[in-house]
Amino acid sequence: MPSPKLEDLADDVLLYLLKLCEISSVLSLSQTCRYFHLLSQERQLWIALVQSLTHKLFRDPLPDENLQTLSTHGLLTLAKRAARGPETWVDSSPALAPTFVREVRVPCPMVHHANFFAGRAALLSGGQYVALAYRTTFMLLKVTNAGEVVGAHDTRGGAHIHSFSAEVAADQDSVVVVLYTELLAAPRRRGFEVIRFSMRTEGHVETPLALYVRKDLFNEGFWRDPELSGTHASIVIFNKPRWMVLVVDWAVSSYILVDVPQRPHTSMIPGHLVLACSSGNCIEISILHLDSLREHWQPIGNLDWSAAILNGSLLSTLPTIFFETISLNPGTIAEPLLFPSLCLREPAREQEIQHTRACSVQHAPGRIPLPWSLAEP
Repeated sequence: MPSPKLEDLADDVLLYLLKLCEISSVLSLSQTCRYFHLLSQERQLWIALVQSLTHKLFRDPLPDENLQTLSTHGLLTLAKRAARGPETWVDSSPALAPTFVREVRVPCPMVHHANFFAGRAALLSGGQYVALAYRTTFMLLKVTNAGEVVGAHDTRGGAHIHSFSAEVAADQDSVVVVLYTELLAAPRRRGFEVIRFSMRTEGHVETPLALYVRKDLFNEGFWRDPELSGTHASIVIFNKPRWMVLVVDWAVSSYILVDVPQRPHTSMIPGHLVLACSSGNCIEISILHLDSLREHWQPIGNLDWSAAILNGSLLSTLPTIFFETISLNPGTIAEPLLFPSLCLREPAREQEIQHTRACSVQHAPGRIPLPWSLAEP
């Protein structure tokens, strides 16, 4: 019996597999034989590949873009433009210079008083929505509808919104927002809220998580701006003398607390948490793969997170995990070093960060030396 070959699979199965590949893999496969060349020209395949580029933030589509109306050639053009950058990067012709398309005015005074911003706005990825926080209200406006408010959320107890992070879901059907709030009236408290706006059901708002810290129990409580990536959200908590990073997966109602030795700076990328701490002349960096920490996640049902109040004693007893970090020191360059590729993997995606710059690195055996460029200011 002959061994099965890739081309023995049904066309719909092959198309599904190709949609999970990088564009370079699709192009390489298309050069192997006429059958795969024809299959790689399917319009639905390139719609999925261009959508994947948008989800990975390699391209920023126009608000009124509709991929379903484009031909295969038009979709290929979008993919090439994502690799080359906007047309204005490669052609200085005045005809290709940026032009004013539309203006949306938001009736929100951005006033500043007592080191506190009463209003803040941000254009979300894709250019369709503007997120607006003003005092105790968060609003979502649609740019293509002349600034129409398509979603609004009032914080609990009239707490002021200090900062927020917002993200449009990959399917464009929802917008997820994480808020950091402060209640200035007694009892003073700081809050961490995750809210989800459904774009399919107008006005539908969910609050998967709301957590508060009473400021009279310990002075600092939440300290840093919240971060958001997919179903994961994080915020830094200070419970003297401990610094911790609270990471929640609001989709499955679970959390982890990461113990860090000192005040961290955090960032989230899909499936990963990046921590950076300053230690003397060194910068200590950790990149945690959240899926690899499954055994450390705790169900947030153990707490009443719908209106939970964290206090100092509770934070002292919650289970935490601690990760050592590497130290990067600019110091004197001893000899050129070639760093191995750092692969960040998730389903249907592999991103490699390669670095060849010379520098001196302090790291213990078994730790992964990271690119110095990650630590540069």
